[in-house]
Amino acid sequence: MDLSSVIMQMAVLLIVILIGYAAAKAKIFPTDTNRVLSQIVIYVTNPCTVLFAALGGERMLDNCQVLLLTVIAVAMYGVLIGLGFVLPRLLACPREDRNLYHFMCVFSNMGFLGFPVVSALYGQNAVFFASIFNLVLQFIGYTYGDSLLNPNAKGWRSGLKNLCSPIIIASILAYICYLTDVKAPKLVLSTLQLLANVTSGLSMLVIGIALASVPLGKVFTNWRLYVINLVRLLLLPAGAFLLLRPLVENQLVLGITVVMAGMPVATLTTLLTAKYNGNQQLAAAGVFLSTLLSFITIPLLMWIMF
Repeated sequence: MDLSSVIMQMAVLLIVILIGYAAAKAKIFPTDTNRVLSQIVIYVTNPCTVLFAALGGERMLDNCQVLLLTVIAVAMYGVLIGLGFVLPRLLACPREDRNLYHFMCVFSNMGFLGFPVVSALYGQNAVFFASIFNLVLQFIGYTYGDSLLNPNAKGWRSGLKNLCSPIIIASILAYICYLTDVKAPKLVLSTLQLLANVTSGLSMLVIGIALASVPLGKVFTNWRLYVINLVRLLLLPAGAFLLLRPLVENQLVLGITVVMAGMPVATLTTLLTAKYNGNQQLAAAGVFLSTLLSFITIPLLMWIMF
């Protein structure tokens, strides 16, 4: 288990955030840059990332184990949605930002950060199994999650129209392709990989640009974000480990679950907040602080549990 590789990958992502921050402070970008970049990630590069994860790796688990991971992922999000209802109210979050705090409780950075972390810990071929959690995240994020941050939404059902979005279609296709062992031509894989490789960088730039409008004091002084991160980064993965260890025999299934449960707040938080002109300062602060804290919590979890 190469923890130094994990820390290195997270450091790279943080450096890109800082580059976006510095560029925005220097007024290099036009005013609508954040909206444009978020649209590119949501509608183009993110779907390619999901498809490449499914079509570009070897089979390390059989279909039954893949289905088990899917059940675990769905159950975990059921718990997180319940947590999202309860925790912001216990913390007396401002009503106008309550849905944003709810979103940060539920959705984590499984795709952009989870993939490189899993790759460093278990090898490149394990990335698809991490993407199973990301498939569930995308499905719920662009329906239920989208309705949380969309001021014109009328409940989660208003997000059902997003089931026809590129990311949802790509997620379903990727899952079917893995279960049926479909092989893609090399030209297709190379194209998907090229586009997938820019996703994390663009997403980190979006965070950095949004963060440039935030007084740094607000990033580190919002006590509610620390509580949410304590739950997201430590209590949730520790609870998943203790609950599943007696029930799951396959160590890869258990390890992938714990790693994905311990990811920081989702980059999607910033993307959707930018899309709907929400509180981008709070969203960027939440993602930045959570990613920073995960420098400590992810290696700590791996050292203690495995």
